[in-house]
Amino acid sequence: MTMRDLTTTPNQAFALARNATLPPSLDGSQGDNRGTGRQQIAAGTDWDALRVWLGQYRDQAKTYAAYEKEVVRFYVWVIATLGKPLSSVVFEDWELYTAFLGDPQPASLWIGTKRGRLTKDGSLSKEYRPFAGPLSATSIRYAQGVIWSMFEWLRSVGYLAGNPIIIVRGRRKRIARSPSRFLTEDQWRAVLEALDELPRETVAEQRVYARWRWIATLFYMTGVRTAEAIDATMGAFSVVRDREQGRNRYFLTVIGKGDKERSIPLPDSFLPEITRYRRAFGMSDWPAAGEVTPLVFSLRMKSGFRPLTRQSMWALFKELFGHAHAVLSRRDPEGAANLLAASTHWMRHTAATDMLNSGADLRTVQAILGHESIATTSIYSHAEDIKIHRDIDGKHGVDWSGKSHGR
Repeated sequence: MTMRDLTTTPNQAFALARNATLPPSLDGSQGDNRGTGRQQIAAGTDWDALRVWLGQYRDQAKTYAAYEKEVVRFYVWVIATLGKPLSSVVFEDWELYTAFLGDPQPASLWIGTKRGRLTKDGSLSKEYRPFAGPLSATSIRYAQGVIWSMFEWLRSVGYLAGNPIIIVRGRRKRIARSPSRFLTEDQWRAVLEALDELPRETVAEQRVYARWRWIATLFYMTGVRTAEAIDATMGAFSVVRDREQGRNRYFLTVIGKGDKERSIPLPDSFLPEITRYRRAFGMSDWPAAGEVTPLVFSLRMKSGFRPLTRQSMWALFKELFGHAHAVLSRRDPEGAANLLAASTHWMRHTAATDMLNSGADLRTVQAILGHESIATTSIYSHAEDIKIHRDIDGKHGVDWSGKSHGR
């Protein structure tokens, strides 16, 4: 019996991967799409690399379970059906898999009702099947978003040379979104609703909620770049007295591209949010002068407050957008699907778009975002488009009544 024969079912493929007994032709150590430069992770096989990626979500139980389900069943499908390693997958393989998701066959191998892969003693259940039935179009798009994210991360750390399904992701974005990559009003509302649904019973849950609410507020109201947010400290907040109006004005100072410093004005509605965030972690309502506490920090605080990494920030927003996707799916599955493509940088674009659509001056928004050219800022403004639409609306159309217009 050949190794190909041993991996003809998802159970067999999963067992061999889990026990690290796949041959080099299937374990990914010789995958066609392996990166040729320096890797940033120590994984030598696809299974190990997959586990490193999933490990980022260990402290996010629901996200971990959802992501693990998607990538593992794709992994075993690749081995069992294609007889190749994950790191040899190409675009055409992904197209085959999306068709398969709509009708997993043979059903006797892939569809079942038993939950969980393992028995009580930790061994692999013979009754385990990866699917409960065919996936809906929305679920297929979700699977695509998760697996694309995995591939993209493995590419970014040098494990893979390229992302085999990036073309699919690009096509979806071109159809569903504008090049600006911002959240629509309804999608942003879904983010807020998702935050409101988070549990807040325990101290740990309250802190998770407080941090998510804080980063959503911070990125939306300031339009900061990820690097600016993770490099800044609480001591970067300042107060300036507006003598003419007899009140204080608050600012956040960040270091942007080219090491250029800029001060971002903070609306009054921002102030209660920083207080809420700091109180959740036992800090004073307002930062002390020169305070070095990171603007956004890890929840693992045994050794003190540590700033989040870029990857951790990206993962947080991806999880938040995943929750928003679940919320919006209840009323707008198509609009919800686009949230799966959203990332941290979409918040900056959303901030710019909403500031301009609310009537903020173009040069004001340019200064807040730190754009060198006002032309860069102007791409987020739809004011001229709306003006043109208002002008033409009701003035031009096809007259199906057959009446002459005097031509």
